[in-house]
Order: sequence, then C-alpha cells, then structure tokens
Amino acid sequence: MELDLSGTKDHLNKGYELFKQNRFEEAIKEFDKAIELDPKNPYYLILYAKLEADLGSPEKGINKIKDLVSSGVVNRNKLCERINKELKEIKLNEKEELERRVSFVEY
Repeated sequence: MELDLSGTKDHLNKGYELFKQNRFEEAIKEFDKAIELDPKNPYYLILYAKLEADLGSPEKGINKIKDLVSSGVVNRNKLCERINKELKEIKLNEKEELERRVSFVEY
C-alpha cells in the first residue's frame, strides 16, 4: 500500500507561512497534517518538535517522535541522521553570525 503524499508540501508551506505570522497554533496543525500524510519523513517531525519547544511544550514534540519511532513508522537511524544534519546547520549559522558580529568589533 502506497501513501498518498499529495498535499504534504502544501501543509508544510502553509505551516511555514503561519509560523512567520506568529500564528503558532495554526502552524502546528499544518505541520501535524504533513506528518499524518507522510509520517516517515523525519524532517516534518523535527519541525513539529522544534515548534512545540519554541512554544514551551517540548514534551509534546518529543512524545510524538517517540510514538512514531517506537511503533516502527519512523526509522530511528534516518531520524538521527536528519537531526545531526540540522544541528550542524545550526552550529554553522551560529558560527557565521558570531564571526559577523566579531568583525564589527573594533580593537
């Protein structure tokens, strides 16, 4: 049985737009719909968990990830690979921002 992934990116894009408008609860619903349509995609889970954490409820995102990993829907290794990639990008962005800030400091 194949999953019908049509509309997944639409929900993801709508979630991004709502997030940028500080409409966080609506954004979470859109990310959740994307997860329902494509539960094996670790990127959607990471976005969902990050948004929940930003809203002060990191346990909701963690529990969703745990449920999908423990039920075998999400591959643990792929999820870990994606998390590591995201963390590397965050560290790179933070490093670049720090270098930019330091370059403005006069000695």
